Amino acid sequence: MAFSILVGLILLVPPTVDNLSRLIFYKDGIQFCKSEALNFVINSSEISAERTSVVFYIENDSISHPGLDFKYTNKDQKLILIRGGKGLGISPFYNSYHQLEMFFEALYWKVGDPVMQFGALFGSSDSSAHFDSFNYFDKNVYETLTGGGVNPLIKIKAYAKKVASSELDLTGLATSLGKTKQSAEIDLYKLTTSGFITYDKEREKIFVKEKLYHYINARKRKEDYDAVVVNSQARVNAVLNLKSKDLKINGVRKFTLSKAQFVKVYPDNKSVIVKKNRDMEFSGILNAGKTEYFGSLYKFSYDDFKVDLYECDSMRLRVRNTGNSGPPQIRLGSTIEGIRGEVLLDDPQNKSGIDTSINDYPKVNCTKKTFVFYDKKSIQRGAYNRDDFKFILEPFTMDSLDNFTTAGVEF
Repeated sequence: MAFSILVGLILLVPPTVDNLSRLIFYKDGIQFCKSEALNFVINSSEISAERTSVVFYIENDSISHPGLDFKYTNKDQKLILIRGGKGLGISPFYNSYHQLEMFFEALYWKVGDPVMQFGALFGSSDSSAHFDSFNYFDKNVYETLTGGGVNPLIKIKAYAKKVASSELDLTGLATSLGKTKQSAEIDLYKLTTSGFITYDKEREKIFVKEKLYHYINARKRKEDYDAVVVNSQARVNAVLNLKSKDLKINGVRKFTLSKAQFVKVYPDNKSVIVKKNRDMEFSGILNAGKTEYFGSLYKFSYDDFKVDLYECDSMRLRVRNTGNSGPPQIRLGSTIEGIRGEVLLDDPQNKSGIDTSINDYPKVNCTKKTFVFYDKKSIQRGAYNRDDFKFILEPFTMDSLDNFTTAGVEF
């Protein structure tokens, strides 16, 4: 894997906001990373720039950001890209390969290394990050923006429609919002932080992003959405393997795949691997409705909206507590072992669960014989050896995992 660097434009023409200086990293003769800034400061030890637009090319996709602090050190050939605290810098990273918005402090890459790290800035006390699906929607975020008036997303959409462009000028938009430019900028920075727009202060330009339209349509229930957000609490929040393209997210205590169907993941080792288009691999505990699965390998398909149980040790059920005290649900004592099959979370076109006419999800399809053993020490001191005494279940399908009744559980 051969890397080289080409620095262009810096000495050729006086740079302007419309004719930026450019620095390019090549991999095996192919452009891998393009960085553009008004000025790159070059000396014998490093190259640096502010408000740098950066794009990494990954197959036919990319990871990009409109305004990072850029630093490349010659001695160790290390590239550090830092999200700033204002202007374009507060935008999230945009990852079209994994279909994620990525909110972390800094990107670290040693030229030639097969991995790239996303994590906390050196010396920072904040090690939190989150990775949000492109189709994520949070009603609370929308309502907070609305406040007691008209949501600014709707106002911006209306102005973009009026001028027939997703590239807006500050003066015109501020007038449309009924604000001064200075007052409008406060709102624009907030929306940039959340990834709804990109605000370029130097050029006084606003670029409307697809997320703005998605939020409006999702709130009106005109468009499906998901609840996929992976939160990380670690110094190295994630590692991108440049060969496999796998994104390993660290420091993950739990994350949700379907809020409507109560599908959550509690990963072993607090890590999950994200593949192209939000497909995932993980181990640990999968909760789907009133069922729990324990295994060493699950594979989540985003498009099919299902989890394949590749290496699942066991399955456990919970039922409603009909007593007068205790938790609302209690776990059955028997554990079904040797599970293989799949858990269908919801209809793939109804990831949000807003279409309540589709009411038999989540469901599990078990494709092989499974077993219930009674050799625990808590049962007659382990008197029932599993080789001699067990309950065998034929392959089965069980639907409505979130609301089945105790009486309805039969095998």
